[in-house]
Amino acid sequence: EKGLGFSPDAPKPVLLRRLHLDLLGLPPSPDDTARFVADAAPDAYEREVDRLLSLPQYGERW
Repeated sequence: EKGLGFSPDAPKPVLLRRLHLDLLGLPPSPDDTARFVADAAPDAYEREVDRLLSLPQYGERW
């Protein structure tokens, strides 16, 4: 009605950086970024969320 649309999806490196900063307070390592970008599975993001939530660094922050 107002001519507004959805924003385009963020690139995978941007999603990973946001996720790391939100959950751990630190940016991802270059190795983490390369691994995540290379993972073409449809559930890659969800698996990365689970992985970060299981790290001790997550518990240290929250």
